[in-house]
Amino acid sequence: MTDTKATRQYFLYAVHTGNTGPAFSKAVQALLEELGPDRISRTTAAAEVSRLVTAEQMAKLRSRIAAASRR
Repeated sequence: MTDTKATRQYFLYAVHTGNTGPAFSKAVQALLEELGPDRISRTTAAAEVSRLVTAEQMAKLRSRIAAASRR
């Protein structure tokens, strides 16, 4: 269930909905209509950049850990 007190508290900007197919469908449809295609495209691009940055940061962290363990 995505519409709980805890999810509303911790995920303030999420779309909260009941745990049924029709409820999910309605929530996604409303979100797509609200955002529009331009914003969805920008949001997707921002998520991809964030994923790449995180992957790069993890690679650096792994490298530093490996270097430290060789000392």
